[in-house]
Amino acid sequence: MAESTHKKLDLALELLNEAIRQFLDRKSFVCALSLAGAAEEILGKTVELRGGQSSLAQRVKDHLMIANAFGSSKLTEKQSKWRHNFAKNAIKHLDGANDEEITLDLEDEAIDMLGRATHNVILLQLPYTEELRRFDDWYMENCVGV
Repeated sequence: MAESTHKKLDLALELLNEAIRQFLDRKSFVCALSLAGAAEEILGKTVELRGGQSSLAQRVKDHLMIANAFGSSKLTEKQSKWRHNFAKNAIKHLDGANDEEITLDLEDEAIDMLGRATHNVILLQLPYTEELRRFDDWYMENCVGV
């Protein structure tokens, strides 16, 4: 097969669309989380490279503000990012014999990561795909209750 050049933003959107299909059609939450996490990382970095504040950066800022308001001023930006990316990283890394199991709500973690990736699509003002609309409709019905 021949090599070809790809725009990483296009690849991220393909990953995100497939993450949504895995989530909605196949109920494969671990695949959805992994694919959405990869997409979210590229989309978020693109937001930041264009001078904006990514979904993750906004969440970290809010997390630190809330923690400080309640007296947890020792929380660092690095710790907050670690917490927000914990599930995404936990499913793709094995750090040793004591790390062979992980307790997560994979569905909730996938929803969260899909939301972060989708938010970055909005921040980038990219065209909304049919898959993104499907996820939004599902989210509104199942999480918001509208």
